[in-house]
Parts: sequence; structure tokens; C-alpha cells
Amino acid sequence: MSEIIDIKAKERNITIDLLKFAAIILVVVGHIMVSLYPENCDDKLLFKICYSFHMPLFIFIGGG
Repeated sequence: MSEIIDIKAKERNITIDLLKFAAIILVVVGHIMVSLYPENCDDKLLFKICYSFHMPLFIFIGGG
């Protein structure tokens, strides 16, 4: 019985992994935007979208 539990504990949830990947991509895109437009990146819609939910997404995924 303990062998079944050990096997289940090692399985990964691909949905969680994909959400983490998407959040990391949003962080990278946000940092690139800051590098490309240092003075007016706050005016860019893509920047606002990235920074509006990438950290809450990490918190939600991590269970914090």
C-alpha cells in the first residue's frame, strides 16, 4: 500500500507547471518592457497587463 502512495506523491500536475511557466514569461516580458521603455513603460498596455497579475498568480499557485 505504501508503494502506491509513494508513486502518487511523485506525479506532477502539468496544469500547475504550465501556470508557473506563464507567470515566469510574464515577469520576463515585464522586465524587458522596463529595459526598452525606462521612462514611459507605465503607459504601455502590455506592461500593465503583465504587472497586474503575475505576482498574484505566483501567490495563488504557491498556495501562499
